[in-house]
Amino acid sequence: MSQERPSLLSPTGDPGAIGLSLFGFALFVYGIQFIAYAGAAPGAATSSVATTYAVLVAAVGETLAGILYIIRGQGYQASILCGFGLWLVGLYLLLTLGAENKAFAPPAVGWYAIALIVPVAYMGIPSVLHRNVPLVVAFVALILLLLFLGIGFLSANLAARPPVPPSVNMLRASGACAFLAAAALWWVGARIVLAIGKGPEQHAAAPAAPGSQPSLSSPVGSD
Repeated sequence: MSQERPSLLSPTGDPGAIGLSLFGFALFVYGIQFIAYAGAAPGAATSSVATTYAVLVAAVGETLAGILYIIRGQGYQASILCGFGLWLVGLYLLLTLGAENKAFAPPAVGWYAIALIVPVAYMGIPSVLHRNVPLVVAFVALILLLLFLGIGFLSANLAARPPVPPSVNMLRASGACAFLAAAALWWVGARIVLAIGKGPEQHAAAPAAPGSQPSLSSPVGSD
């Protein structure tokens, strides 16, 4: 009897760990920058350069993972990962090509961050309804991160004399939220990896217990 070959639609084909792990990586690097180097504007320090490239890596990884979720027919997961991934692509372009524009000003980063708060809030509602605690923690931390980041950059006025830089306290608060969000996302990503590591045979032999939440697929699945 031939053994069934695992497919992308099987539990062992869950792509969530890719996007979540890389998103957590970018958030961790972001936290380092704005806690240890909060006074450095984007592009002004080595830590900022590392954050910019971490944003790019996370953007690519999340978007690809989201596309794989679309193929799996899981729209909620695809919405989260593609939404954040494409937003990070825009942030990368804003911090690189946009920062080179003479019209660039810190409030551009502030409004870009604040504009994402509402989509993040309603994307987190299913996780709240299904009591997926790690994802709820991640969504709350991300909303606070965006709020503090936005306020921090909106408070800047480089045209003033003397110039007013972004609020260091707000940026440090956003960095702390980034660490919390990274920890929550890595927790979810680790559970997905552990579920994948069981293999198709173990998944078939041991069905998931009622109420268990082993992956990003738990809040709203297309199973």
